[in-house]
Amino acid sequence: MNPLLARGVPLMAHPKLSRAKINEHIEALEPAFEQFELIKTPDRICAGLAQFAHETGGFKWLKELGGLSYFRKYEGRKDLGNIYSGDGLRFPGRGYIMQTGRSNYEQIQRWFPDIPLMEQPELAEQPQYAALFSCRWWQSRGLNELADAGKFQTITRRINGGFNGLADRVQRYKHLKALAEEIARQ
Repeated sequence: MNPLLARGVPLMAHPKLSRAKINEHIEALEPAFEQFELIKTPDRICAGLAQFAHETGGFKWLKELGGLSYFRKYEGRKDLGNIYSGDGLRFPGRGYIMQTGRSNYEQIQRWFPDIPLMEQPELAEQPQYAALFSCRWWQSRGLNELADAGKFQTITRRINGGFNGLADRVQRYKHLKALAEEIARQ
């Protein structure tokens, strides 16, 4: 087990998250980090965990928060690929980076044709699938290379479309970088 991942997830976890849930996230994230090369450098692990922890409220939820009226704001959003009635409700943000909209779900489906995501979009709320989908999306957007270059704000913009929650993301990143330095000294 990668020590930065093993210690970083609990460090970033919501204080009320059970140890069993923390372990579930670690067990889901480690193989996905390995498969999609986030595990290769401490900078990638720190950037990934900081972003994932922010988006999920400290690994507390894997579905965007909001009710029916909130998700209706996604209806008809062609930029998200929501071209059919009900797409806004069916394809809200899910996973560790809250992939949103029909287009993102269709892309994930192409990457993982054996997982029936379009028929069961709620699968993206299960840690093992959320980790696969989010880490593959991360890799496809060149975020590993941005993490290696220390371009954390650019990563935030690619994930969020702007800088919502930037202060929290940066704070998490700094804590993880300090942990990485501590582990390197051991």
